[in-house]
Amino acid sequence: MTDTFIWLGAAVILAIIELATYGLVTIWFAIGAVAAFGLSLFGISTAWQITVFAIVSALLLIFTKPILQKKLAIEKEATNADRVIGKKAIVMNTPDLGDTLFRVRVLEQVWTAKTEDNSAVVAGEEVVVDKIQGVKLIVKKIAD
Repeated sequence: MTDTFIWLGAAVILAIIELATYGLVTIWFAIGAVAAFGLSLFGISTAWQITVFAIVSALLLIFTKPILQKKLAIEKEATNADRVIGKKAIVMNTPDLGDTLFRVRVLEQVWTAKTEDNSAVVAGEEVVVDKIQGVKLIVKKIAD
């Protein structure tokens, strides 16, 4: 009878951990514990309970986890920031002397930008977006 309470407690604790973390790991062991709990209700030996727990947990983990992860996967959607990398931009203003920041228009949006090497740019010049650093675009001059 002690086995029954141990398996039931294990199933509940593992289910609570799964709900708290949502990692699709402990749920398989919770289901294995429920299977072992069922055996304990019929007085099956502890050795068989442990064996069934291990086999059920392992099989569920191996065969159903990948399927559920694909079904539950949240697809990443490109954001505006992702879309500007590699695109041409037009410099909108010539930075003041000593200033390295300027504005560019890319994909109909205005961004603050700078060149990685702090090279001078002039209004109307075309540059290419290399990367994003914080809320600024890092651009490269287009080679002639």
